[in-house]
Amino acid sequence: MEQDSAESNSFEVRRGITIVPVRSATIPPATHTNCILVGDWDLYVIDPGASDAAELCLVTDRVNQLIDRGGRVVAVLLTHSHPDHTAGAEYLRRLYDVPIMGHQAAAAQVSFAVDRFLNDGDVLTSEHDPQCRLQCLHTPGHDPGHLCFLESQTGVLLAGDMVANPGTIVVSRQYAGDMSHFLQSLERLLAVECQMIVPAHGQPSDQPRELIQRQLEHRLWREAKIERAYAAGATTFDQLLAQAYDDAASSAMPLARHALDAHLAKLGIELPAGL
Repeated sequence: MEQDSAESNSFEVRRGITIVPVRSATIPPATHTNCILVGDWDLYVIDPGASDAAELCLVTDRVNQLIDRGGRVVAVLLTHSHPDHTAGAEYLRRLYDVPIMGHQAAAAQVSFAVDRFLNDGDVLTSEHDPQCRLQCLHTPGHDPGHLCFLESQTGVLLAGDMVANPGTIVVSRQYAGDMSHFLQSLERLLAVECQMIVPAHGQPSDQPRELIQRQLEHRLWREAKIERAYAAGATTFDQLLAQAYDDAASSAMPLARHALDAHLAKLGIELPAGL
């Protein structure tokens, strides 16, 4: 991983794959969202999640460096609809006069227009670098319109909120999450051939399969713990929360409520007084 000498906040993890972490309205303990710049000549800007002008300048300063070297922005891409991934999208669309692209299900949840819908299997190419190809992978669960992007030249999987490193991803029905779909999407990603995975929150990893597997195993472990507690007589939401999340810090309980609710829906268990 190389830290760009001219822009200390950005990191080029592979040729043409640059991470610009920006402060965003994300869920603690995370504080930043990784805005990803793909390409040397035809530039795709993925997940500009900052709403603060100074944070957006971190993105535009790096983009403008690439423009000065002969590049051009061709589109803003969204992995999904949540504000910590989309807050700067309209600003960049106006600044660079480019379209915003995302899945139709994500477009239905944002307050601005999405100019082009991306579907599973779509491939975005570069006019000036035919080897640069971004394959769209529809991976619902965290959000119904969640997309991952696989860059074929470098083998980098841009995973959005399918994984975090460190930490885990919250799946919340309140925000259109679905635990069954999330686990299915993780299983799908296990079969993707890639050499590096870049999450939206946290550090990239050159052991993508291991990171995805850990996320999947953690969810299945937690679900089994919920089932055991329910079978042992914990039949109210708060009883299950206390027993199935007894290893979690008290500060994590608000998020644990969302996760428990999503697991219960997957298991077909209906309890009063959930969220």
